[in-house]
Amino acid sequence: MAIGSGVLKKLEQFLPPNTSKVFVIGDSIVMSLYGDEIKSHLSIETSLLSFAPGESSKVLDTWFELNQQLEQGAVDRRAVVIGLGGGVSTDLAGFVAATSLRGLDGIFVPTSLLGMVDAAIGGKVGLNSGFGKNRIGCMWWPKAVVVDPDVLLTLPDLETSLGLAEVIKIACVDDPPLLDLLLAQPSFRPSTEVIIRAIKAKLAIVERDPFEKGERAVLNFGHTVGHAMEACSNWSIPHGDAVALGMEIEASILESISGIKWRDKDKFLRVREKAELTRILEHQPVTAWQDLLNYMASDKKSTGSKIRFSLPSCFGGGPGNWTVAVDLEVLETL
Repeated sequence: MAIGSGVLKKLEQFLPPNTSKVFVIGDSIVMSLYGDEIKSHLSIETSLLSFAPGESSKVLDTWFELNQQLEQGAVDRRAVVIGLGGGVSTDLAGFVAATSLRGLDGIFVPTSLLGMVDAAIGGKVGLNSGFGKNRIGCMWWPKAVVVDPDVLLTLPDLETSLGLAEVIKIACVDDPPLLDLLLAQPSFRPSTEVIIRAIKAKLAIVERDPFEKGERAVLNFGHTVGHAMEACSNWSIPHGDAVALGMEIEASILESISGIKWRDKDKFLRVREKAELTRILEHQPVTAWQDLLNYMASDKKSTGSKIRFSLPSCFGGGPGNWTVAVDLEVLETL
């Protein structure tokens, strides 16, 4: 993994030896901003493949179309896929790489804050389906993740705000003092120090549990409810907004069933407000709780009539105890 100002210009040095050609995959907005620049830093034959922006593109139809474009571009086993953009781009590009010719090498170049601190690291790639978010996918690790904080300078405030939800999550789960650092910043735009710290915290958990057999489940804090809100809104509620509210709801559930008070809740609420992650409370339509329950019942962590929530250490989580199962009846009562 490479992090640093201007590291994007050194992209070619991260390509595997004997790379035959490169396919850059990203949404049309990101491609218009960075596609030509990426191409200019590579001396190898490079094709730019784009798709429509948004979570609605992270589906089988888009995956199939991109695979067709790879075939039309004479893809071979020494070709490399570069995922350029935010979480949708890296998830989609990674799944294309993992499945084309039964597996190609790849590199992620995240251009959003969410991509840098979360989506591009950890090896999870995949698609949404009618049954839920990320229901189709696999574990696939890129050969490199290249993070250039300079690209965030062109990121709209809204996208920066949405990405901060994942920074706040990792702070709540593994690095509470990071909340103080976020509160101390002059604006909600994160410093390079914050980005590096968030990445290191997630990487440490992933390295201890790469296939999510235990501890890594804590990284889903806020996501059981958050993913349900995204899906029930037909993806009109952005991931960051959904997770930001999802963390508060899940924390309330955990407080109710454990009797443990979240000591960092006040800091969390202040950071969330500073990051302007309260839009969902003010402008989004309310989703019926029953719809959310039905969706959460299909969550990958859930079993039978119980919905499993991530259990951070502040609520009693720890070795062998990374999630907690809650009956649907209890959730309805809460």
